[in-house]
Amino acid sequence: AGTGKTILAVFLLKLLADLNNNTYEVDETAEATDVSELQALIRSGKKLRIGFIVPQQSLRQTLKNVFKTIRSMPDNLIMTPAEAAKAALNEPFDLLVCDEAHRLHRREALSQYPQHDKINRLLGLPENGTELEWIIRSSHMQLLFYDSDQSVKPSDITKDMFDRTISRQSIQRLKLTSQLRCLGGDDYIQYIKEVLNAPTGFPNAFDDHGRLIMREDTNSPFIALVPHGPFKGYTLKMYDDIDQMMDEINRLDKEYGLSCAVAGYAWKWISKGLPKDTDVRDINIGRGYLWNRTYTDWINSNRLPYEVGCIHTVQGYDLNYVGVIFGPEITYNKTNGRIEVIKKNYKDSLGKAVGNDEEALRKYIINIYATLLTRGIHGALVYVCDPDLREYLRPYMQCDN
Repeated sequence: AGTGKTILAVFLLKLLADLNNNTYEVDETAEATDVSELQALIRSGKKLRIGFIVPQQSLRQTLKNVFKTIRSMPDNLIMTPAEAAKAALNEPFDLLVCDEAHRLHRREALSQYPQHDKINRLLGLPENGTELEWIIRSSHMQLLFYDSDQSVKPSDITKDMFDRTISRQSIQRLKLTSQLRCLGGDDYIQYIKEVLNAPTGFPNAFDDHGRLIMREDTNSPFIALVPHGPFKGYTLKMYDDIDQMMDEINRLDKEYGLSCAVAGYAWKWISKGLPKDTDVRDINIGRGYLWNRTYTDWINSNRLPYEVGCIHTVQGYDLNYVGVIFGPEITYNKTNGRIEVIKKNYKDSLGKAVGNDEEALRKYIINIYATLLTRGIHGALVYVCDPDLREYLRPYMQCDN
């Protein structure tokens, strides 16, 4: 998260478009050897046929709006996997670049099975063919930006499926490691993963007041994760009052822009389709709050001060500050010392379609919160509904400067 995948993809597409159109302006101060080789390759034959796959609807629309402002970058470069597959039936793409490739679909927990099956038939794939296989069948070369830790739904292609599919190709793996979004740096990203994923607490490690006891015990199978303390230049702060957190995130939005609250999908979207001035509230905590009123480009929409976004409206985006609401679908088990989920409190019907695999659902939901907590450039504010989880997270989330 935050390693600049989308920025790198767009920069590459712009470079290739300029080389294709012979409009590339040489920068004398830059190392141009690789560019010269690309230029010679393109001039030696026909123009490259290139496409940009963006699986998420919201991010796709935002990028289309961006492309409209860039010379030689038509917004029809940006496609869904299905659109690319259909466009390549007569002539494959030379290159397909796929952002957020961990969000490519497999044939599981889909809202539209007939459309998926139709593309598999068109491409001569079996019924269980994936969108990753569509991309490979539709292009001579692929560039895939992938992070398994940001897979958030059972319809996402699994890491095992991803690895098996690309292992059949001639591939080169490159790793993006530098943190370009969060001013807390790589240290912050790793810290969030450890807090949410590892069995960091001790079984029954709470005092008589229900507070987590921090201690070292080399004989324990659990690791005592020591709270980080303040991150230089980055705010991580927990609130006990949801309304106070919302007031602060709205203040930050007015001052800096691009600041909003997001939440796990623990409340039904009952306000969907209702008028803007509805008195209905989806998220029944504090003063009451609404789910995002639009699904596409919500970050740049005219958001209400009592509006909260879901994971599908913010994945892939940079925010200045993010307010993260941990819903009642996620809790902390004091007995075994780990974060767990309460399936009945998770309201995304397709998101929990994992049969009886409770551990798979747990991983998806933890990935959701890790992804939400890494949206902010300058900081993350946190409110936790479940009291046991709140007390577990409290020492780890009070890292304000």
